[in-house]
Amino acid sequence: APGEFDSPSDITVDSKGLVYVVDLYNHRVQKFKGDGTFILKWGRKQKVNNLKSILFPIFSGDSPGFFYYPAKIAAGPGATVFVSDSYNNRVQVFTAEGEYITQWGGMGFWRGRFRVASGIAVDKEGRVFVADFYNNRVQVFEGNGSFITAFGKEGTGPGEFKGPTGVAVSGKGDIYVVDWGNHRVQRFRLDR
Repeated sequence: APGEFDSPSDITVDSKGLVYVVDLYNHRVQKFKGDGTFILKWGRKQKVNNLKSILFPIFSGDSPGFFYYPAKIAAGPGATVFVSDSYNNRVQVFTAEGEYITQWGGMGFWRGRFRVASGIAVDKEGRVFVADFYNNRVQVFEGNGSFITAFGKEGTGPGEFKGPTGVAVSGKGDIYVVDWGNHRVQRFRLDR
């Protein structure tokens, strides 16, 4: 029901103090006032066809607003909300009212593609950082989905990952990545 959860997996607060929660097993996002009063929800369960996901640019608008185990959420500038739609291997962008804006990604190894988009964060400049679990990297995008860069590879050394699951960006620009398989957190600085 509205305001109820089945494994909430992430939370973010926008500049107006409104709270957004990823409701993982209900395959949706719920929005609340700061005091917990329910406002709205959006999303339903739907898996994107793997072939369409691999051929993403051709099928770029497949299943907008549907999720398949959404993992993380971040409030961005201009009242936008970014959701890592993990097992659909994409990022979806919505207005604060839950209206679909755009999406990017798709299954694959190439830049701008994901093998489980696991974590997401937005910095003060509006850049979007996405933890790419099975590709063992973090990818960086403009708010419109334009690829900027990626960092990391599989391994146990500094700057290497074994399944990054979370990412956060400090006000100073430091990037913190949860390196799940290596049981650690790593800190990075992106060259401007």
